[in-house]
Amino acid sequence: MITTWADARTQLSGATCLWQDLDGLHRADPPADAPATSILWAWWPDGRVARLRIDGDDVWYAQDRWDKGRRDTTIAWAADDGRIAGVRVADPATEPAAVVDEQFDVLTRGRLTYIVPTAVAARSQSAE
Repeated sequence: MITTWADARTQLSGATCLWQDLDGLHRADPPADAPATSILWAWWPDGRVARLRIDGDDVWYAQDRWDKGRRDTTIAWAADDGRIAGVRVADPATEPAAVVDEQFDVLTRGRLTYIVPTAVAARSQSAE
C-alpha cells in the first residue's frame, strides 16, 4: 500500500519501531516526522509486523502476521563483541548493547523481510 507518513504513523500506533538514520540506531515509538531513512521495521505484542519503505513523505507500507511465512533466527552479538563498538545509538542514555545485543527473528514472505525481537515473537505465539 502506498501512503503518506502521517497515515503510516497512524497505522503504527502501539508499535515498537526500529530504524537507523544519521543520528544512529533507534528503537522507539513511531517518530512524529518521517525519519531520514529508507527502511523502518515495526512490531506489536499481538504478532503483527510491518515493513515500511520511506521516500520523503511517500511510504510503501506492508503489514503481516508474525505466525505466517518462513522464520529464521539471527545470532545476537555479545556485549563485548568488537562489532558493537561501531554502533551509534540515537539515544545517548541507551547503551549500544541494549539495542544490538538482542536476538531477532526474520520473517520472509515473498520478497518482503520483517524483523522482530525473538522474545516478542515467542510471547505473541504463546498468547495465541
